[in-house]
Amino acid sequence: MGRKGGQLSGAMMVRLTEIGARVLEAQLAVPRQQAGEAMREIAYELAAEYGGTFMYVPKNAQWFLSERDERIYERLQRGGNVDDVARDFGITQRQVYSISAHVRRQREAAATRATRAAD
Repeated sequence: MGRKGGQLSGAMMVRLTEIGARVLEAQLAVPRQQAGEAMREIAYELAAEYGGTFMYVPKNAQWFLSERDERIYERLQRGGNVDDVARDFGITQRQVYSISAHVRRQREAAATRATRAAD
């Protein structure tokens, strides 16, 4: 991949920083400079953890919880077998684990937000 691949990766990290800072500023009213600094730190952490590895970023990725993902999570919580769940939903075991972890994190985050809002 060479030099061109490195430039693309750097450009992607810069763009991530710009987009993230804009979202922090717009949605959370974080001052522009502070948002930029936070996103640069996030980009640095991502580079430190994933630098040099291949990362696939799908187009039209939906980061919200789908009804399917909720069903997968609930089935596992009721003692469902990962192999059976994967087969029934037409996905891999790895996807089942990933979906389950994602739903759990989203639910925990929602519970934390609700607790903070109630305080």
